[in-house]
This record gives sequence, C-alpha cells and structure tokens, in this order.
Amino acid sequence: MGQNATLHGECTALQGALLFQWHKDEAEIIGADAQDYYIPSATFDDAGAYVLFVEDESKALWESPPFTLEVLPEGSLPAGSMLALGLLTITIAATGIRRSRPHR
Repeated sequence: MGQNATLHGECTALQGALLFQWHKDEAEIIGADAQDYYIPSATFDDAGAYVLFVEDESKALWESPPFTLEVLPEGSLPAGSMLALGLLTITIAATGIRRSRPHR
C-alpha cells in the first residue's frame, strides 16, 4: 500500500513497430498503451490480474500470461521484500500466446 510499481513488458523475438495495451481484470486500462505501466502509489484498487497485449507489424496480437498484483497493508512486508516490488516484468515471446484480433 502506497508503494510505486512498474509493470514492464519484455518482448522477445518480436520485431518491428509494436503497439502495447495493458488490461486489468479483463478490462482495458485507458491510456495504458506503453511498454511500461507505472502505478505511482498503489492502493487496494490496483490489486488484480494484469495482462499486456502487444500487436506486431504483421498485426498479430500477442497476450502475456496474467500477472497478479497483490496490494498489502503498509508495513506488512519485511524491508528486504520491498526491493522486489520496484520493477515487475511480464515477458511476451514469439512462442507465447497469440490471439485473434477482436472485431470492432
């Protein structure tokens, strides 16, 4: 609670221009369209399952595995655990999950 977190999408084996879109609990996060998603001061509302969708040059849509972010009350983690919270990485590889583009 109250700590910052950066979710980072590491895209391996994908080439060319990439488009990013973060989702939380299966809903698009408006404006979260960069490789990193920054939470400046986490609250209980930020807890949930995050997924990064990446579109490559071929217009294929790749989906990361879900990452569950837990937000715990302030002071409930040992001090050494705070180092692990600074940067959280989700990796999307060419062998990952490929999805069909939804029709709009």
